[in-house]
Amino acid sequence: MIGPDWSVDTGHDIETERIAVALGGTLTCVEIVDRTIPAVQHAVRLLARESPPPIQRDGDTWWSLDRADCRGCERERRSLPKLAEHMRTPAHTAEAWGHPHEFHTILSAVTQRHPGISRRPEYTATGASPAGGRQLWDLGIGPREVRRLKQDYLPHRRTLPAAFFAALTFVRPDEEFVRSVIAATDDVRTIAWAVWNYHGVDVLYPHNLAELLRTGATTGDVKALHEGFYLHSEVDSLARKLGLPPGDLVAIVADWCRAGYAPAIGDLAALWEVTADPGRIVPEQEVDSLLASLGPGHRPDRTSTAMILAIAGTEDIARDLIARGARDAQTAHSLLRQTPPRDPGSVSMWGPDEPLEGIT
Repeated sequence: MIGPDWSVDTGHDIETERIAVALGGTLTCVEIVDRTIPAVQHAVRLLARESPPPIQRDGDTWWSLDRADCRGCERERRSLPKLAEHMRTPAHTAEAWGHPHEFHTILSAVTQRHPGISRRPEYTATGASPAGGRQLWDLGIGPREVRRLKQDYLPHRRTLPAAFFAALTFVRPDEEFVRSVIAATDDVRTIAWAVWNYHGVDVLYPHNLAELLRTGATTGDVKALHEGFYLHSEVDSLARKLGLPPGDLVAIVADWCRAGYAPAIGDLAALWEVTADPGRIVPEQEVDSLLASLGPGHRPDRTSTAMILAIAGTEDIARDLIARGARDAQTAHSLLRQTPPRDPGSVSMWGPDEPLEGIT
């Protein structure tokens, strides 16, 4: 008999039976007490949303952190809702816990005795909207956990996006990072976006995103820099050097990022020294044209090609700089300062012959 506290009365001395098992015997009562009941308890807690499923994100993939994976976990790794749903199935729990004796029979008996165990309650006064509550229930995050997370981080907000609670549960951002973002902005959607998109730079620099938000740049521009792994310290240093408001520089870098490039801050500094319009984004077709004209072994990456074009001003000069060894904007700038290349498109007034002495 299973008690309300999950204790088990087998009708005989379980400790004596443990000794017999330790001496080589096989007794199903010991397996039921030690393996089956904990597995059933785990399954019930997932069905009742008393505990969220043990899932963690790795890049664009979701991973089960249960005791063992199964083929269903492998199949559903691209979808958080589907993986959470799969991990609530008896088949998953049975496999994760090593198919304990009578697991399915006992779990079925418990759920039949408590038919409302997996019925979704209202998320009233939890911090989630009605729509968000439905999403969180499907992910396995119950009202009690939602209420606790809201109280821990944003107790004075009435409602928060479901992504905020899901990120705290499954992405697991560092608390220092979360609190720094909350201190930097009042926009709950930006906060939810930040914790959901927590990545490696935030691990190393937990205040970086908050400092970018404080530059006064638009949220969209800050998102572009965050996705491009830019550091506020580098942006701020260049902005000071150029005498620009940091938010203005963030906007320029964001434009480059949204065009599909990821220029280094040093490359932008080089660009600033040679052009009056560093915010002009090199059109994609110009980059394609230059790359197509280069040999396979002489092609910089796409971002570097765009930056070299921006510094050179013309495709011919950019090609000349690359032929002389330029593979990034800073090298191109250095070569340009050493010996300005002749634009192959220009023709001397004296024609192709050797220039008249004294005429250069």
